[in-house]
Amino acid sequence: IESYQKQLELEPSNANIHKFIGRCLRNIQEYKKAEESLQRTLAIHPFWPGTHYELALVYAETGKTDDALEHLRIAARIWEEADPDYESAILVREKISELE
Repeated sequence: IESYQKQLELEPSNANIHKFIGRCLRNIQEYKKAEESLQRTLAIHPFWPGTHYELALVYAETGKTDDALEHLRIAARIWEEADPDYESAILVREKISELE
């Protein structure tokens, strides 16, 4: 996380860094901070499906199933034309099935 924060100082407009920080925070169960970081990414790039997926995982892990499904469905709509074997799209569909 420290490395990403240092990178963010060099590239403050790089939304991807917020996504990476959010993923790290989710993995160490800092869910509120993870949500905030991922929301920063979506404020800049609202149609990044990978960020919607990461945010959905935060919500799923904190029991906010409806919010998780909302973000998973956004990602699924964006990736609906993806190749059938595109791993990220597959993960989104699997998570939707798991939560429904």
